[in-house]
Amino acid sequence: MKHRKQVLIIIAAILVFAIACRGGAGTGGSTGIPFFTPTAAPQVCENDEYPSDAPQFGDDGELEYIVSENGLGVFDRVVGDGPSPDPTDSVLVHYTGFLTDGCIFDTSRTRTGPSPFTIEQLITGFAQGITGMNVGGSRRIKIPPDLAYQDFGIPGRIPPNATIIFEVELVEIDTGDADGSPEDPAEEPTETTGGN
Repeated sequence: MKHRKQVLIIIAAILVFAIACRGGAGTGGSTGIPFFTPTAAPQVCENDEYPSDAPQFGDDGELEYIVSENGLGVFDRVVGDGPSPDPTDSVLVHYTGFLTDGCIFDTSRTRTGPSPFTIEQLITGFAQGITGMNVGGSRRIKIPPDLAYQDFGIPGRIPPNATIIFEVELVEIDTGDADGSPEDPAEEPTETTGGN
């Protein structure tokens, strides 16, 4: 009997020890929590659909950008002879957004025509780069991450901390759509089903 009592005490001690080692049932002990790394969205590029007669990425390194103190670079291909927009104006533009490897993440060139949008709703670098243009002009705007999408990016379109490049043709200064909600290409690129 005494021997049986000792065996039961030893079994009970082993059970208590085993429960304590695995963290217990609701006792606040540490348990292993699996860590999952999110799957990155596949990069979408619209290069396959991009017209060959539209402005191409080319060798961006050969362009002589005028770079401001905040790192924004502009290169005028054509200086227009029309008026310049104010930061609160709406404009009609043709544009193409490139990553620095030439991937096209958004463009008006695959749609029906130039896109209207309000300048003050754009990312900082795009807004600053377009306000110095004249109607009829064509400009390349190189935007550092802190004036673009910073460390957020846009999944599948713009990686975090990416420098982005816009090729822009300023068609006209406009008041926007009749409903007052112009399209905003540099704020949220359009999703497409194609790409590579």
